[in-house]
Amino acid sequence: MNQNNFLRIIEIDKLIKDKSYPNCQFLQDRLKVSERTILRDIDILKEVFQAPVKYSKKFNGYFYGDDSFILKNVSLAEGDILAMLIGKNVLNLYKNTPYFEELEKAYNKISFMLPDYVSLDAKDIALVSLEMHNALNMEKSGIKTFKVLIEAFQSQHKVKIVIRDLLEGNKVIKSLVSPGILKFLNGTWYLLGYDQDQKKLKFFNISRIIKIRKMKETYKAEDIQKLISQSEHKQVKEEIVKVKIKFNSKIADFVLDRFTDNNYKTSYTPKGELVVEFQTGDIDTIYYWLLSFGPQVEIIEPFTLRSRIRKDLISMVTMY
Repeated sequence: MNQNNFLRIIEIDKLIKDKSYPNCQFLQDRLKVSERTILRDIDILKEVFQAPVKYSKKFNGYFYGDDSFILKNVSLAEGDILAMLIGKNVLNLYKNTPYFEELEKAYNKISFMLPDYVSLDAKDIALVSLEMHNALNMEKSGIKTFKVLIEAFQSQHKVKIVIRDLLEGNKVIKSLVSPGILKFLNGTWYLLGYDQDQKKLKFFNISRIIKIRKMKETYKAEDIQKLISQSEHKQVKEEIVKVKIKFNSKIADFVLDRFTDNNYKTSYTPKGELVVEFQTGDIDTIYYWLLSFGPQVEIIEPFTLRSRIRKDLISMVTMY
């Protein structure tokens, strides 16, 4: 079976599992292939993978006679999943370039092979993430976090997390978590899981996890998925931060090119300073990027970011 056949089989399986009752015409249009090819793919699903594919006259489409059916021997290896997770961040480097659409299509094709605990939607591409240098220079700790989470998902083991909580003033907290889903939102990876200590579902920003350890204690994935489906955890609203910054007139024109996207609101002061307003879910990257401009930029909002840079600058002065 060549790669194209392989990817089509995976997508057809996904559509049937979602109970969207795809029919032959729908699959032809979606996959851009002939009716004969679709019928052959359905036969492969039935004969090679022993899929209980049936046709519903009522819904005019295919469905599985047994909901417990799992498409075997087409899953990604652990290392492949890890590469895909990291690669999603790197893809954002090409946003607003002529290559982005083509690269995104290729990535989304392959992403059909990702397990159900990974959520990747086209709409999840970053709102604002100025320079995703963290994606290209991911520290070993970040890669380890993904690796441990993949292991935990596959074996259904709980994890112990030590994380910096932005909403608690960067306070370091510990949580025992039953992983639910890895979700890519606003340019950042999040773990949505059940916090055993607080007895509720919570979003954990992967980039803020300091330590992670897989525990011996297990959990039932279906229980967490049921909680997620019943909850309103569709977005990470509390993580979206409004940022307002002002660049010195000496570099205003130079940096303007970085803010041509519709996500940014720009204006000039009478002194020629450039004022930029936007929203972001990747405040850490924004912070370190702004630090690189030194006295050429002033953070106006949010107040927490102003306080953070003031505190860091005072600490730096005491070192020299």
